[in-house]
Amino acid sequence: MEAIQADSLDAALVIAEDFDSSLVQQKQAKITLHYKSSRGAARVLDNIISDYRDELGAKNLAALELSKDLLEPI
Repeated sequence: MEAIQADSLDAALVIAEDFDSSLVQQKQAKITLHYKSSRGAARVLDNIISDYRDELGAKNLAALELSKDLLEPI
């Protein structure tokens, strides 16, 4: 990402065009995180993405009437 290399941004998310339709179809949706390794913004964005992923996973499991405990068997 040019803006990151030029020091205009610390981090950027690139969300795939088919993100919404992938989620509706319960397929994996693609998000790419670009960042400078020395910046804290990447950690913040990564935490937000992780929380959102966990929330979506829990909703999908609930829709299938499955326990989220299946994801962590041990």
